[in-house]
Amino acid sequence: KAFGTMFAIGWHASMEAGKTLVSYATNKTLAAKERLEELLPQLHDVAQLYREGLCTLFPGAYMQMREEATVRDIADWSDLVFDGTDVKCPFANALVVTNNDFCNFLHRDRDEIEVAYGMWWTARFDAELNTWLFDSDVDHKDVEGGQFLWGEYGTMVDFERSSGLVDIFWRGKKDRHSTMQSTSPRDLARFGTSVQITAAGAAAFKRFWGAGDSERRSMLTTMLDRQK
Repeated sequence: KAFGTMFAIGWHASMEAGKTLVSYATNKTLAAKERLEELLPQLHDVAQLYREGLCTLFPGAYMQMREEATVRDIADWSDLVFDGTDVKCPFANALVVTNNDFCNFLHRDRDEIEVAYGMWWTARFDAELNTWLFDSDVDHKDVEGGQFLWGEYGTMVDFERSSGLVDIFWRGKKDRHSTMQSTSPRDLARFGTSVQITAAGAAAFKRFWGAGDSERRSMLTTMLDRQK
């Protein structure tokens, strides 16, 4: 069981009738749709940050993720132009974001490969703008707990002793790991993220590419389709 809040964006296996590969659905409220419209043009730049971050931290892991996605024709989680005919940006199929004192128990991820990478930071909620913003006066020391733990090795990232943007590589499907409980002051949060090639996502892409050319577009729901 997990506590806190988790969001995801990207591609996953569908439970919708007649669909094989779909983007994560958004909240159906008008406000959520408007916020997504603002976000979509920025996704490419965000995805590039994760590519550069993983490549800088662990070049070999970056190459493995890129090569696996290329061989399997797995579209990047941020790919807005993917229409079922050509994968222009093969990489991780999912980006997950957590906040609201998210925590979970020791587990292994259901990923296709052993590469997982994420970034952690703190932010302050602006009530006037109704959004989270970076604030130079806010840092990890302001949020109690929330360590990232590798249980089998007795190793953890102690965020309270860190500052700024923290990035982490882990073998999600092999190493048992967890995010420990945290306590945040009001209107403050630590955000955690990860990019991965999920096992279910990889299987969905395999089924998708196994279908006939004339069938594929009808089996696909993109982020732009969600906006219609």
